[in-house]
Amino acid sequence: MIYRPVVSGKRFVEKSSNVERLQAEQSQAIATILELAGNVEAVLKDYAPNRMGMYEAPNGVVFSEVLELYGYILNRLDEPVPVLNAAVKDYLPVSRQRFSSKTGDFVLTTPNGVNHFGAILNIKEYVEGTYPGILNGLKYLDFEYVITHSFSPMGRQDALKALERTKGMMISSGDKAVSQIIEMDQAMDQLASGNFVLGEYHFTMAVYSTAQETLSQQVAATRAELSNAGFVSVKEDLAVTSAFYAQFPGNWKYRTRLANVSSLNFLGLSPLHNFATGKKQNNPWGDCVTTLQTTNGQPYFFNFHATHPAENSYGEKAIANTMVIGKSGTGKTALINFLLSQVQKLDPAPTIFFFDKDRGAEIFVRACGGNYLALENEEDIYRAVEAVLDTPMHLRNMTNFQKSLLNLGDDGLFIRMRKWTAGNSLGWVFDNPKDTVDLSRANIIGFDYTEIIDNPEVRAPVINYLLHRLEALIDGRRLIYVMDEFWKILDGKGGLKEFAKNKQKTIRKQNGLGIFATQSPEDALASDISAALIEQTATMILLPNPNASREDYVDGLKLTDAEYQVVVSLDERSRRFLVKQGHASAVCQLNLRGMDDALAVISASTDNIEIMHEVLAREAEEAGVRPDELTPDQWLPSFYENRKGSGKKPSPASPTSRPARSAAR
Repeated sequence: MIYRPVVSGKRFVEKSSNVERLQAEQSQAIATILELAGNVEAVLKDYAPNRMGMYEAPNGVVFSEVLELYGYILNRLDEPVPVLNAAVKDYLPVSRQRFSSKTGDFVLTTPNGVNHFGAILNIKEYVEGTYPGILNGLKYLDFEYVITHSFSPMGRQDALKALERTKGMMISSGDKAVSQIIEMDQAMDQLASGNFVLGEYHFTMAVYSTAQETLSQQVAATRAELSNAGFVSVKEDLAVTSAFYAQFPGNWKYRTRLANVSSLNFLGLSPLHNFATGKKQNNPWGDCVTTLQTTNGQPYFFNFHATHPAENSYGEKAIANTMVIGKSGTGKTALINFLLSQVQKLDPAPTIFFFDKDRGAEIFVRACGGNYLALENEEDIYRAVEAVLDTPMHLRNMTNFQKSLLNLGDDGLFIRMRKWTAGNSLGWVFDNPKDTVDLSRANIIGFDYTEIIDNPEVRAPVINYLLHRLEALIDGRRLIYVMDEFWKILDGKGGLKEFAKNKQKTIRKQNGLGIFATQSPEDALASDISAALIEQTATMILLPNPNASREDYVDGLKLTDAEYQVVVSLDERSRRFLVKQGHASAVCQLNLRGMDDALAVISASTDNIEIMHEVLAREAEEAGVRPDELTPDQWLPSFYENRKGSGKKPSPASPTSRPARSAAR
């Protein structure tokens, strides 16, 4: 934004002779531009604008952010630029610029000898009407470019004269476009009423390439995108030098191909649209969890917490509950486990409590050095397990409970309870001398509840116990609990349903967050607590779903029509997904092609789970320890060699070679 005070001829004389008047006018102009800048910042507050200025380095040298921007455009160098007691034009240029008026190409050679080849496109013919986002297609071009817009408002009388002159030229030339003449009259009426202003508009797009050979292809792609939007573009040749220097604010005399457009047209051509970028630093848990890539190649700094980009939110207890929705095969499990692996780099790393289904996270949890328990269905003893929860903590074990039962024969409860006591097949669940849900060794523990999730009688006592253990961890430490296919354990009455409903509202105050995952929102929305879950969700990750129901996604999940169209239109194999936080959303991608070892860990297949157990048994036998006592470094290399698709055929899986399930320590 540039402020140009109206200067009369008399004032011009006074400026050259009256220093006090000059200082007063300068102070008034500075006050005006500061007020205007404040107004712009207030309007754009939600988008975290950053006013460029000067800053002082630790050594006392003052640098200018504005000169750094100019230096990047001029030199193609992203480096600090000091404020010197000299004219900027004398020390800012450090690269060599060479322009060809014959071809329109130019090259910038940096001091270290790197060449940047470029060309500048301009608009020759404009589309009849504009709207905000008409040029958004340019944002998806996969090469570097610089777009320059400038708009110089005219005075109302000058603007009316310009429109009157254009109308007269159309009439005198015998132009038969009666509708355009009528529109001209309407425009003059709107202009006189103050509904918009008219101004001189200038547009250039400098396209850059690292090689001369690819520059022409990039120019062609840019022109095609402009053509798709309805514009006729032209490559600058004779005026390429002027067009280049017209990129700098205030260089009005170098602008080429000026067009008289309304402020509404300017709004449509330059709406300040961009991709959401997330928040890199100063999040409640510090730096961002990870950096994803948007569809146009820009970084997206992902966080579970949703806080204002311009605020320092470190240590703040902000809402961070996250919902991940994606069909089978779209990469939901891999994405969740990837994010959980990235969050472990934070200091301190959060504790992770994973309610898993189909053992999709087992390899990942064990590879992180965590504990993993596979809970199995046992309908006949659910009441006994439930009763244990009503006893004092120090007496809460299956061995003591079994001793209180009558031995009525081989098919009695006494016999059936035996497997749940210490030393028997399922004793690890509730009857350990020491609780195997031990987070002192690792910060992550997973529970696979696939075999009990569909049986409400069995899952209630087991899930209640797990919730009891989870509640003990909610003590102010950083905590993440993950619930895969969460809607299945929200069905009917039970501790988990109440936990999910109430804890979603309070977990942020306790420095934690919940991640809820499901394949389809339909079943989740059917729960009577779905509204509470969605209301307390800060982040939504929506993977492709061509068959997505508008009712579920728009009415249920509160997506906009544009966001819904993104979910429907994305290819299921694209590894792209929509990240939504508040009113901001971005299409990101997580393409781990070529990282097969990592994928085998974060997206476990049934074959690889069996192979992992074989490897654990073999490595444990060689080391003379139990499988649960192995560290990831002791078994992961062998797993990578034997995993499915590694090129080395693994030994056939057999039931006898698989170790008994037990809680990893």
